[in-house]
Amino acid sequence: MARRSAILSTSHGRAHRDGMRPELEGSDASVDDGRMPLANSTRDHSLQGPRFVSWPPRAFRSAALAVVSMTFAAAGLSYASSSVNGSASRSLQGVQEAPVTPATEEPKLEADGAPSQEDLIAAWKRLSPSDRTDTTQWFIAECDRAQNFRAGLERYVMEQIDGPPHDWPAAEQTPRFDPKTHAPAQIIPRKFVDPTSKAHSKTFKRVAGGTLKRNLTPAVVYDWAKGEIVTVARWDDPERVAMTAAAGFSPYTDLVEAWVTKSLDDRSMAGHARAFGHAYSDRNGRAFEAITLYHAWSSGAELEMPDVECLGIIHSLDDDWKTYVAPVPPRQHQKLYSKIAKHFSAYRKFRGLRDAAARAYLQSNPKLPRGYARTKDRLHGFWESAGSDPAKLATELPDAKDWEDWLNKKGAAVDRDGELVGRRRGRIQALQASEAWTRRTFYGILKEYGAFDPVEAPKVPPPAQGDGAGKGGK
Repeated sequence: MARRSAILSTSHGRAHRDGMRPELEGSDASVDDGRMPLANSTRDHSLQGPRFVSWPPRAFRSAALAVVSMTFAAAGLSYASSSVNGSASRSLQGVQEAPVTPATEEPKLEADGAPSQEDLIAAWKRLSPSDRTDTTQWFIAECDRAQNFRAGLERYVMEQIDGPPHDWPAAEQTPRFDPKTHAPAQIIPRKFVDPTSKAHSKTFKRVAGGTLKRNLTPAVVYDWAKGEIVTVARWDDPERVAMTAAAGFSPYTDLVEAWVTKSLDDRSMAGHARAFGHAYSDRNGRAFEAITLYHAWSSGAELEMPDVECLGIIHSLDDDWKTYVAPVPPRQHQKLYSKIAKHFSAYRKFRGLRDAAARAYLQSNPKLPRGYARTKDRLHGFWESAGSDPAKLATELPDAKDWEDWLNKKGAAVDRDGELVGRRRGRIQALQASEAWTRRTFYGILKEYGAFDPVEAPKVPPPAQGDGAGKGGK
């Protein structure tokens, strides 16, 4: 089946390859056997840095990028425009040329042969807006033709997407439970707190900072409540692509992760996803759009438990409108909270495992949900046993009731299997090599554009000399 996702990873990359592409030394970018690299047959990825051959002058470079963009446009996609709808779209277009902050010394390289994430971003920001766009377009083109292990997994998943791979509905505002419906005798309107305010930042950090903070800057995410992928930013926004590259991800990592998550969710707990997908609110009615009840309950922080949200969950999941009525008397609090906790525990077992597995699909050492940090190796083992096929793993994952038993038995099985242990180790190493290639490639592109060129600080003129003693200087 011919899809635009397939065009994205072939026609676009080929136009760049047949044009003026930098030579990558010590990587597998030149390997093109036409097959997806299997999880148990990873290639040897050298950690040597890429060597970029000299390109023609900038004007010719821009012409080459224009050819790439035209090929991309033939697939119905474009660097200059986006199919993203709604206010979630953002862009760097129209940014004024900013003075370049000079680099004073050579950057210190990390073990993977590239500067730190912070140094890469700082160097990219030293470029003019037009050069920032050019560097991210070049980086996208390199990822389109990459033949490392992660790139193979990305293509495998993206070929399963029907239609344009970057055309998803815009994320909608997080829903709020209505006080008139769930607590008519205690109506406290829910109003969203300004996300730029100190109150929002403080609450977000306390309630959800540890849960939501990740190194990945997504353009799309999986909406558990709706059961669909939604857009939160423009996929080819230069700043997002640069942040992604500096962290070692491709521009498609977020899309693949969202698709894998969707594939693992059988919607058996869709009701729980909708109930816990409402916005968290305090007793004063201050709601926080970026914090859902699921995030709040997952945080482990001490929370306010307003009747509106508590009863909203009970009404949604149990359809019980009589046992608890607002204002809920103190003698019923513990029983009410325990009932909600039971619902949450079941949902978190179901969702947490699938979130963790999806994050480990493309990342060697992902930021995992609370409680899953020690399962990283086993998660890679689960993917190896399923042949890195999301559809196969989806049929094996347990429901909430069998969650603990499955994790113990399946985890022990992948730990005992010597061959599987070796394969999961190879999988992790291959993903690490893919991440290193990504950062080195972005580093090489930035060097080609002079982002790391040292610039001498302007000399300070000597002070003006006076005309003589007692006469003063000019």
